[in-house]
Amino acid sequence: MIPFDLCFITYEPSIDRIISELHRKYPTEEYVMRVLDRKLHLRAGAKAYSAQSLTGVEQRLRSFLSKRIRGSFDVSDLNEGEPMLNDTIINPFNVDPRDELMHASQPVQNWTEYMYLFGYCLKSQHGVSIHIGKESSDTTIWRATLGIFLPNGELLVAKYSGRNGTARGGGAGPLQVSCVEPFRTWAADFDGLAERTTRNAIMTSVHQDSLPELARFHLVFEGAAPMWDLEKGGDMPSLVLVDGEEAKQKNHPSKTYHWEQLVKVRGHVTYGGNTYQINGGGVRDHSFGPRNYWPLVGSLWINAVFPSGKAIMLMTTHVTGFSFMVGYVYRGDGQPLEVVKVVEHPFLSNVDTQDRSVPADPLEEGAERRFKFVFQSKKGREVIEGELLHGMGTTYVSPNFELVGTALDRVKDSSQLAECPTRFTWDGEVGVGVRERIVRVAALR
Repeated sequence: MIPFDLCFITYEPSIDRIISELHRKYPTEEYVMRVLDRKLHLRAGAKAYSAQSLTGVEQRLRSFLSKRIRGSFDVSDLNEGEPMLNDTIINPFNVDPRDELMHASQPVQNWTEYMYLFGYCLKSQHGVSIHIGKESSDTTIWRATLGIFLPNGELLVAKYSGRNGTARGGGAGPLQVSCVEPFRTWAADFDGLAERTTRNAIMTSVHQDSLPELARFHLVFEGAAPMWDLEKGGDMPSLVLVDGEEAKQKNHPSKTYHWEQLVKVRGHVTYGGNTYQINGGGVRDHSFGPRNYWPLVGSLWINAVFPSGKAIMLMTTHVTGFSFMVGYVYRGDGQPLEVVKVVEHPFLSNVDTQDRSVPADPLEEGAERRFKFVFQSKKGREVIEGELLHGMGTTYVSPNFELVGTALDRVKDSSQLAECPTRFTWDGEVGVGVRERIVRVAALR
């Protein structure tokens, strides 16, 4: 893991700027300044403090910074930091911390860099689904599709593009996502216009231009489980084909890299003159390399976090030429994540799925609204059940374009991505997360 000091020496905003802001806002908080001054002293190379003392300072600063970002700072936050994932288990696949930042583009067809951030709060019934990636034809342009989940099956949706990305994240007009600290904290901010629609409309048709309304959100995504490397964790071949050949060489520009992490999500969303708090769970991922949606025939992907600290990811996927089922559990007990085997899953579309046989809106069919996965772990066979609560539909158009909504007429080159906030139950405990389903449009009805 990148040293905490280096994170703020290398990337903006620097710790000096943060301290300057604190001096202005909290000039009487001597304890705050004492902790930060100690951190500066350590950064300058002084050896007056033990390694144990340094660890405590880092934890308090991390907790403080994350709360400052989400606007709920209190002096007591420096006295008791939130439990942190142990540095020895947060990065089991040895991802380079620099890979959490943005990458130089490569002269490879369909090359892009892409991030997904999802979060949902069961209590307030609000959440977000964010896709943001570089335009392959001009990688200085970021483009994004966005859904804000509202109660009663409503959404606010938007599609933006822009050149306001930074070294730490993507920027598409009023939407900005950024890495605050590698492996631990990301942030997403939006302040712009969005258009109101419903879940059923977005699942069964392409969104049509409509009257906009003001919306904004500020959300912090904090690691709730160790990082996951899809290729290494699943012991699977490269998913990207370039000119008909797999790019297997290490660090080859034609190879795709993909990491993901289960997260706690906190912050707020404002629309209609009212602000709603979000305190829930979700997932984020980050990938770079060539991207082509068409080889993906069908997929189910679940991510969930629980109050006890447990977290789980399960995935089953059909890709042209092969299939795979992967997953892991993190039990929140300080032990490393455990790779598990999926042994039973809901219906998954494949090349033999009959045309117009799958409901475009997964919440319209009772059998799909409630589902379960069975997986094999060290404890034996375990079951996780889910209930879909909402949904956001996006059309993937080959090679890597996206439409807000579902284009049921694009049967030759497109798939539907249905991202559904979900209430999960695992071993008697209720948690929150997302179930993502991908189906080729030809199979939808």
